[in-house]
Amino acid sequence: MSPETISEEIAPKATLTFQHKTFESELLGEAMSNLSRNIDEVRLFALLFNRIPNSILEQKMDILPAIDWFKEEYASEIQADWYRKNRMVPSGQLVVEDNIFILYDDLLVYFDVGHRTIRLLYNTTPTLLVYRLARQIAKFKSFKKLGECRIHFLTTGFGGLKTDSMVLEPVELVSLPKPPCKACY
Repeated sequence: MSPETISEEIAPKATLTFQHKTFESELLGEAMSNLSRNIDEVRLFALLFNRIPNSILEQKMDILPAIDWFKEEYASEIQADWYRKNRMVPSGQLVVEDNIFILYDDLLVYFDVGHRTIRLLYNTTPTLLVYRLARQIAKFKSFKKLGECRIHFLTTGFGGLKTDSMVLEPVELVSLPKPPCKACY
């Protein structure tokens, strides 16, 4: 037997069942990104609901606590969920990198751990519900900690222009003694 025949016999055909519809692997391929073979959430939405979605994107999020909170807070509204890209980290733990949830009429919530983004895609779900969820998710925005201050400046280098940076150190201000009389000002 050739390796192709063995792999076809062993590997079952990929299917996805949602709202009493079954999608075969050929159709699921349409939800994949052309460049990276990862799921494109907008294409998945179009495949599942046959509509172009409205989109809200939250960036620089603290994703893992947000996923845990979301699963607990919206457990009763979640109609379907998927995860992908399990990998072993150096500690040996199995990590789910991305989660996809379907809520309400057509709200798809996509948590992308690698890019630290949360995308809300919807079309017929009431906008008020989506905005309320977006406001709650915004609690998990991670802000840069105060600390090292840097100044960036444009310089010329061997290949043309480049950006250099320099750390700004805190300066201890010294107060000058007051002059002995007003005339000395």
